[in-house]
Amino acid sequence: LRGGGGGEAPRVWVGCEYECRHGHRAVVAPPHRLAEARGAVPLLSQLVGGEAPLARPCLSEGCAAAAQLQRIYVRTPDAPVGVELRPRVRFESGAAADPLAAADPSARTPAESSAAVLESSAPVLLPRGSLVVLRLPFLYYADGSPPLATAATAAEADAAPASFLLPGWLSVVGGEGPAG
Repeated sequence: LRGGGGGEAPRVWVGCEYECRHGHRAVVAPPHRLAEARGAVPLLSQLVGGEAPLARPCLSEGCAAAAQLQRIYVRTPDAPVGVELRPRVRFESGAAADPLAAADPSARTPAESSAAVLESSAPVLLPRGSLVVLRLPFLYYADGSPPLATAATAAEADAAPASFLLPGWLSVVGGEGPAG
């Protein structure tokens, strides 16, 4: 992935690892837009510019379970640029748990627009020339509410709210990142 700007930009590699309750794991590109960039190295903003579902159907053949986004892998360039990580997660209120149907923001009704958004207090500047693994929670907690579960972790998947990793969770910033 290119960071952006003109010329040959430093490359950042990104992978999202989903895991189902049976232990099947798959690493995919966020949010599954590599097909749009055939033949070209996509810009980072193209890949992290959309919502990525926290739960999706398991990619293992014959498995009907939902898989949850568990880890995000980021390989930062050994170049004088900074890469910032600031994950933000949204749980829709009353939205369907179908991760494929819920992934389309235009299909949401006004009743589904109220949501719990959880985010880090500040972005984290990642070290240069390193592989960083962000481990995401199994359950999410918002102030004064019961645990928020995805379709992959809820006792009844159909009752779980739709949940997403929000756009812009990774960015390339000017200046030097910490030495790796």
